[in-house]
Amino acid sequence: MKKKIEIYESAMCCPTGLCGPSVNSDVLRISTVVNSLEKKEVAIKRYNLTNNTKEFVSNKIINELLSKEGEKVLPVTLVDGKVEKKGEYPSNDDFTKWTGITIEKDKPKKADSGCCSDSNVCSVDCSPKNKKPNLGCGDKGCC
Repeated sequence: MKKKIEIYESAMCCPTGLCGPSVNSDVLRISTVVNSLEKKEVAIKRYNLTNNTKEFVSNKIINELLSKEGEKVLPVTLVDGKVEKKGEYPSNDDFTKWTGITIEKDKPKKADSGCCSDSNVCSVDCSPKNKKPNLGCGDKGCC
């Protein structure tokens, strides 16, 4: 029987972990793992407090956790509607346990393209006429 995995995350500008002045390696790892599991048709969803407020409000478990513990409880991972992790992202071993799919142990490689590369130089056109959501285009350009 397939498991349904839902990850409720704190507010962030984009789900990849490539936004802002520094890369959050854990968010980047989760993004990579989720993408890999989606390709294998695992029922997995991520909800970001910035972009998916409705899901936070409508999920009774998440709503109660936020009311009692505040945003520090995030991220919260539900598996088949049951809280399995809170306050931290699941490990690759957790995903393997829940799905039966082995997740590689290697850390994701650093981004060499996208909004901010290793050099922190924007590699997408973030000029005012081209500002696009989820590319890390801030008010002052990229990242």
